[in-house]
Amino acid sequence: MLTQFHNSATTGSFDHQDPGDWNIGDDSFGFGIAGHVDVLSATDLSVLDVLGWTPSVPDDYRNTLTDTTHPFGSIAVNGSSSGTINTDGDRDWFQVSLAAGHHYVIREQGELFGQGTLPDPLEVLHDSAGNTVGSNDDVNTATGYTDSQLVFTPGTSGTYYVEAAAYNDQSTGTYKVSVSNVDLATANDFSGDTKSDILLRNDAGVVSSWDMNDGTLVRSNSFGAVPASWHIYGNADFNGDGKTDLLWLNDNGTVVTWDMNDTTTLSTHTVGALPSNWHIVGTGDFNGDRNADILLRNDAGVLATWDLHDGAFVSSNSFGVVPLNWHVAATADFNSDGHTDILWRNDTGSIVTWDMDDATTQNTHDLGIVPANWHIMGTGDFNGDNYTDILWENDAGVVAIWDLNNSTMLASKTVGQLPSNWHIIDTGDYNGDHKTDILLRNDAGVVATWDMNDNVTTSTHTLGYLPPNWHIVV
Repeated sequence: MLTQFHNSATTGSFDHQDPGDWNIGDDSFGFGIAGHVDVLSATDLSVLDVLGWTPSVPDDYRNTLTDTTHPFGSIAVNGSSSGTINTDGDRDWFQVSLAAGHHYVIREQGELFGQGTLPDPLEVLHDSAGNTVGSNDDVNTATGYTDSQLVFTPGTSGTYYVEAAAYNDQSTGTYKVSVSNVDLATANDFSGDTKSDILLRNDAGVVSSWDMNDGTLVRSNSFGAVPASWHIYGNADFNGDGKTDLLWLNDNGTVVTWDMNDTTTLSTHTVGALPSNWHIVGTGDFNGDRNADILLRNDAGVLATWDLHDGAFVSSNSFGVVPLNWHVAATADFNSDGHTDILWRNDTGSIVTWDMDDATTQNTHDLGIVPANWHIMGTGDFNGDNYTDILWENDAGVVAIWDLNNSTMLASKTVGQLPSNWHIIDTGDYNGDHKTDILLRNDAGVVATWDMNDNVTTSTHTLGYLPPNWHIVV
């Protein structure tokens, strides 16, 4: 009889959900007489197993803003927290402090990338009063990217709430929520003052930088001479300290990074050896860990990344073969999610972007066909909306900008016409206004910058004369 298995001073109750599913209270089960409270005997366990009973799991975080029976979870910017959707309909609320005008990506990740067991996360973002300001179920349903992701720029500083859940409240499991600041990093910023600097190298191998402040050359720094067998193949923040570092490739295939602090080389890291049929085609933070990685491609068209942390090799990811008539034109964060993306152009002029998340292509965007007399000269955020745009120049010297928002072209705007003896060398934020500017050099060696506000040149600065044996490294 069930009475001998009853394990509490109170009786259980049938909850009408399942023939073997009983609600419990005070450690009760069944409808017999009192037993030993808080003790399950072997006999008890046998009956519970037969009936399919599973004890409830305590809820971990608040289910609503006004729920006072559970604590709020907490997330720090550039940090993460974990939780569990215990039952169908469970919700977990996390507090996070966000600053007005900054750009954030908020994610809830489950089983897709091994961050938990929740199969289809759903996240909702609320302001301090609990009003919904954004939500996301799937990053991209078409590609099966079922984790959740929001890009958000608050208009007001303060406390916001991330509500973690499951789609349609119909699944359970563990998950990770994270909040990352995705303000676009300042390119070529060796001193960490949020203004782009200029990297130089002469024919004798001497490496130098010009520290810039609003188009004014503040000082010139020398890093010394490096043998001619070593070549600079990129500059990015490989150690996550907010300052630009250097990527080197030797003629024998050795890849090395230099961690930089303005004029000082803090440390060097040997990343590995690159076979002669593999080539460095870009750098960027493809996995979103705030440490730059390396984009590679071999002669057969295979595309891969080397994930780095503090300049050291962590792992390699392959994206498969891309036809050789497609070429990497640039790497930048086009969708403002804190992960570097890839800009492609093929031999017929088609322009495409890939939204990247480490080794996964979230989305692809077809931007159309551009005539062969137009050339991509650089990328950057020219209008200050935290989305990367594209800088163009045609054979006649006409300069134009494509304003993009998540790889959607908002407008094509003409900047002006450049005389044939002037050449666009690079882009960067030289005046620190969080809008990308243009670096130029003429045939006589004069170096100048154009301060940009979208397609409008607000001012020009002549930086001086650079001898022909000195070259700007981009």
